[in-house]
Amino acid sequence: MMRKKKRSIQMEDIMKMNEEEKMNQDVTITWMTIPAFQGKNDPELYLEWERKVEHVFDCHNYSEEKKVKLTVVKFIDYASIWWDQFVINRRINGERLIRTWEDMKSIVRRRFVPSHYHRNLHRKLQSLTQGSMNVEDYYKKMEIAMTRAHIKENCEMWLSNIQMLLVKVKLTLTHLRDHMISSVLGVKELNIFLLNVQIKER
Repeated sequence: MMRKKKRSIQMEDIMKMNEEEKMNQDVTITWMTIPAFQGKNDPELYLEWERKVEHVFDCHNYSEEKKVKLTVVKFIDYASIWWDQFVINRRINGERLIRTWEDMKSIVRRRFVPSHYHRNLHRKLQSLTQGSMNVEDYYKKMEIAMTRAHIKENCEMWLSNIQMLLVKVKLTLTHLRDHMISSVLGVKELNIFLLNVQIKER
């Protein structure tokens, strides 16, 4: 009986060790996958980095605290110095440490994405014109700008920016609005509709 118990305990220990090894391997792979962040004063660089980190975390079931630790390790150059000082200041002020990825994103965004960035994006979005781009390319550019500006699809804004295209394909805003109302179209469907019209007019 004693031998069987010892064997059972040994097997449990081996299984635990194997599980720990797998977890460590998984963390190592994740750490290698997360891109480094230097802390340059370029909002788009930061937002692109944040997006890539989100994609990595979507593939793993990590705790919020582990997400923060994995991310901090990838801070280099100015970002690392800034974060260390930020943590020291919180400790001195008796504030709680950052323990969730959402809180961390909010704090890092405040530092590396200035408030005027989104205002400038809105201005660019409003002044964006199709020019020589076809409907598909123009729509993609609009989508990218709207995603970066963190705004939802806005038909009125989009309509105001495609009047030149409507002239090209011999349509009017009235016709387009009527079509949208009758078909209950969203912006994506509207894009497909305009693309089809443009192809027919060639």
